[in-house]
Amino acid sequence: MDFGLIIAPHAIIDNKRIISPAIIEVRDGIITGISQTIPKKTTGKTVRLDDVCLMPGFTNAHCHLELTSLGPLEAHQFVPWLQEIVLAKTEQTLSDKIDGIKNGIEKLTRSGVTTIVDHVSFDTPVSAFANAPTRIISFGEVLGLLPEKGQHTYEALKNSKTAATHDFHISPHAIYSVTAALLQQVFNEESSPYSIHLAENAEERLYLNHQDSLFWDFVLQSYPELTNRRHDQARSSVSYLQNHNISLHDSLLIHANDVDDQDMTVMQSWQNICVVHCPGSFDFFGHPHFPFEEYQKLGIKIALGTDSITSNTCLDYQHEIRLFTQRYPQLDFFDLLPMLTTNALESIGVHDTGKLAIGYRADLIGFKTTNDCFDPKELILQPPINPANRACGSTY
Repeated sequence: MDFGLIIAPHAIIDNKRIISPAIIEVRDGIITGISQTIPKKTTGKTVRLDDVCLMPGFTNAHCHLELTSLGPLEAHQFVPWLQEIVLAKTEQTLSDKIDGIKNGIEKLTRSGVTTIVDHVSFDTPVSAFANAPTRIISFGEVLGLLPEKGQHTYEALKNSKTAATHDFHISPHAIYSVTAALLQQVFNEESSPYSIHLAENAEERLYLNHQDSLFWDFVLQSYPELTNRRHDQARSSVSYLQNHNISLHDSLLIHANDVDDQDMTVMQSWQNICVVHCPGSFDFFGHPHFPFEEYQKLGIKIALGTDSITSNTCLDYQHEIRLFTQRYPQLDFFDLLPMLTTNALESIGVHDTGKLAIGYRADLIGFKTTNDCFDPKELILQPPINPANRACGSTY
C-alpha cells in the first residue's frame, strides 16, 4: 500500500484509542505519520475514505491453508476425524493443494485478514505462497511416528525453509505425532519460535498416560510395529515437555484446551507465549472447556485462529470473532483487539505488523461507519474494506 496520505473520519491507533479525524502518512508500505491535520506538503496519492474507520488488518494465528480443498469433513470426533483426514490427504493432488492455498487466502482476505500464520506439510511447495496478497508466516510441521518417516519430513522441511522467500520456521506438529528422539532433535536444532498443537483434547492426555484410548488404537492400526515403542509416560503434553527440560519460550501453543492447574503453572514459566484458540474448531469437536478466564488471570496471551476448514464450518475470521465474543460478551474491545492482531505476532518475534502505528506495515482494513457514534465490537463484524480499493478479497 504505497499512498502518500489516507484520510478517514476515524482510526484505531496503537490498538488503544480512536482518533477522529485521522490522517495516515504511508511511504513504501510503512506508516510514517499519524495526525489529525493534513500536512502542508504531501507527495504521492491521497485516498479519502469519507465513511470509514481504519484499523490494522486481522492476524489469523493458526491455519492449514493446504487443506482448504478438502472442505469440512463429516466426523466430529477427534479420532474418526483423524482417520477421515488421513484418507482425504492421500487423495489430494498437488494441484488441489495449491488451489486450496490460493482459495484459502482469498477467503481469509475477504474477512479482513492481512497476516496468516500457516502450518505446512513437508511436501507443500513454498512457491505456492509467492505473490500472496497477505503476509504469510509458515511453520513447517515435523511429524511421523516411524523414525524414517519423521526424519524424511524434517529434512524436506529444512529444504523448504532454505527455498522460502517468506518467513518460514520449523516446529514439531505435536508431542504425540513424532518420535521422542525426533522431538528432542527438532528442539535442539531449531531455535524458537515454535508453533505446536498442545493439549488439544483428552485423547492426547490418555495416550501420554499410557492408558487405553481410541487414539492409541488408531496408532496401532496404522503402525503395528509401535506396540512396544511408546513415548515416555507423562501426565500431560505440558508435563512431558517439563520432564524433558523443554521450554516453549517465544512460541504459539495451539488449542491448549485440556490443561489443569499444574500445566498452567508450567506454562506461566514459559516466556512470551501465546495460546491460540480456534472457536470454530472448538465447537466442531465439541470440546468441553477452554480455560480463557484462567489464562487471563495468569497473564497468558490469547490469539484467535481459524484452524483448517476440515475442522470448521467455514474459513472466515469474522466468524471466529463472532463465536468468541458471543461466548465472552463482557470482553472490552481494546482487550479483544490484540487477540486479533498483535498477540500471536509478538510471541513469534514480529513487531512491525498488527498496529496502526508509526513504523508498522500499512496492512490496514476499514469498516463503514454511518455516524460518529459506533460500537467497535459490532463494527468489526461488518464487511471489511481494503483502503486500496474499498473491497477486500484481492486475488493473485
